[in-house]
Amino acid sequence: MPNTQTAQHAQQLASWPRMVALVRPDGSGSLTINGTERACAAASIEELRTGMIARCVSYAIQLGRPVRLDVDEAPNAWTLAVRADGIVQEIDETGELPSPDGLAPIEGRCRTCRHLEPVIAAACSQCATPEPHRVELDATVTESAQLATIRDEESKPQEQTRDRAPSAPPARLQLTFNGQPAVVVDGHAAIGRDPEPVNGRTPIRVQSPQQLVSRTHLFVDLDEEGRIVVTDNGSGNGTEAQTEPPMRLDAGTPYALHPGTTLHLGDATCRIDLV
Repeated sequence: MPNTQTAQHAQQLASWPRMVALVRPDGSGSLTINGTERACAAASIEELRTGMIARCVSYAIQLGRPVRLDVDEAPNAWTLAVRADGIVQEIDETGELPSPDGLAPIEGRCRTCRHLEPVIAAACSQCATPEPHRVELDATVTESAQLATIRDEESKPQEQTRDRAPSAPPARLQLTFNGQPAVVVDGHAAIGRDPEPVNGRTPIRVQSPQQLVSRTHLFVDLDEEGRIVVTDNGSGNGTEAQTEPPMRLDAGTPYALHPGTTLHLGDATCRIDLV
């Protein structure tokens, strides 16, 4: 991966959301985000790398912090920190994130007009192509970074409080379904009619009389900042957050939700709280 720097010291890189890039010499590969894999392809391996980084940058922008990207490019493998400003750093096994001083943001060619654009660009400045570095074969154009965070601006500051000692035990997820007792889990749940424990999540079975809930319908997780993150697992009937206004969740896209939010999953509902 281009323009990287090995970490020496500083704050810890969060491991969530989980992003894994598979890069092949012919410019093909895949990008897996929270267990959802998307095939990718580009004209060259350099453009594939740039496009994958651009997608990770979009998540970093919405989360307001660097995100981790594990890269499998046989015979090599890297762990990268991808920042919201497009700077990329190689991270060692300690996961410590150094200062980005002296590093430049990644740039690449627009997939349409070949104009040089930074990976933070939502559209090409030359031809206005949305997501000019996009390499996902099945991706759809969205208004911004595809990671929708439903939260107040006041909940953004993280860097200033990360070094403080915790004053309370970690929160747990409480999931309340219609017609079922509430369930409390330790931070990671896979919800559905007959869910698989994807990436070690606790499987939570949901009653679905009309069979409208998929087997593994969605994931609910707590990230390192204690935020609720919900990801629809490509379910057949989708997931809708009962926000103001209500919002349908794009499959494979993590959404940060406020505690107390109710989700509609086919013929079931799920209220998510922290306890």
